[in-house]
Amino acid sequence: MKRQTIAALSASVFLLAACSGSEPAAERPAETAPVAETPAPAVGTAPAVEAEPAIETASAIETAPAAAAELSQDEQIKLGKAVYDSNCMACHGAEGKGVEGTFPPLEKSDYFAKDNTKLVHAVTKGVNGMIKVKGKDYNGVMPAVPLSDQDVANVVTYVLNSFGNNGGQISAAEVAEIKSK
Repeated sequence: MKRQTIAALSASVFLLAACSGSEPAAERPAETAPVAETPAPAVGTAPAVEAEPAIETASAIETAPAAAAELSQDEQIKLGKAVYDSNCMACHGAEGKGVEGTFPPLEKSDYFAKDNTKLVHAVTKGVNGMIKVKGKDYNGVMPAVPLSDQDVANVVTYVLNSFGNNGGQISAAEVAEIKSK
């Protein structure tokens, strides 16, 4: 029991350290280019006319989200591993085995095997209360992880295809849809 408590405390410290200072991209302030000051026109002269900024075409706007949606499963797994390593590994371990009695395993997990929306909800909304994984009860708290929909899709795709799980792929659009329910 003492060993589990120490493991839980250690993992909590790692989780807090991993999460500190990480904001979802949507909540970060946008960086802006410095604005050059324009001197006031001399008295009696007409103000200078500035050129209109370029207008983005519809095709330029549409290609950015489409490019993200077109990640291959292999690309998502690679990107998802990086998200996992920085956000999930402290509790669930490098091999997805978790910590018995404290953090449920992701390895060959029956918790989300037939319903990957459970995994999306675990990441985006957190888990609180009793769950059963591989025949064992876990009654803990997993906080929501502040990630973009694409990062959630990547880490879920990584977990679905790692640790002896059955595989699968989820897109950022699917994450957004699942989160809305």
